[in-house]
Amino acid sequence: MVTGPQLSASDIKFKNLRLANRILAAAVVIALVFILFGLLQNRRLGLEKKQLQFQLQRMVHTQPCDSPRLGNIVPPIEADTSKGKRVTIHYDDPSMYLLFFLSFKCNECVKQLPNWNEIAKEATAKNVKVLGLTTDKEGINANTPDPAFDILTVYDAALLRAYRINVTPTIMLIAEHGRTRWVHAGSLNEASTQELLTIIRANTVGE
Repeated sequence: MVTGPQLSASDIKFKNLRLANRILAAAVVIALVFILFGLLQNRRLGLEKKQLQFQLQRMVHTQPCDSPRLGNIVPPIEADTSKGKRVTIHYDDPSMYLLFFLSFKCNECVKQLPNWNEIAKEATAKNVKVLGLTTDKEGINANTPDPAFDILTVYDAALLRAYRINVTPTIMLIAEHGRTRWVHAGSLNEASTQELLTIIRANTVGE
């Protein structure tokens, strides 16, 4: 009987070590493949999420106003100033209030600020009180853009429901006794801006 050369214990140990290294290398490669696949999947899902958010934002910011809200009586507003002082807006005087419900996390709100500032200037000249009401939970900070009107922070979800604020921006014109005179959910275009300015220019309270 012919037998091959006998392997020494060190040769066997070396052979087993090489085999173990190959198995380990294969396992590392497989793990890296799975990690890369997971990263690619996460990236794809992230892109799809951003696309859906963008599409949703476009739909949200072109949402037409809800006509049944016109003429509704809204409750007083309790909100905080930028200095943390609690104030209450009562509609017990003849003044008209122009309210911008906004969020500084909302890109469309920030883009609309120049237009709102121009509207606010004309509204103030017609004795309309102009206020911005932010729904940002962290409130106003040093990075907050500087509008041409006072900003109050609203935390009360019940109040937002009472005003039917489902999206930002929402612009409301409130007349005496809290009656909703005009409302628009979403971005103001040229037509809606002119519609709002027509009502503001017709205001004679305080003249």
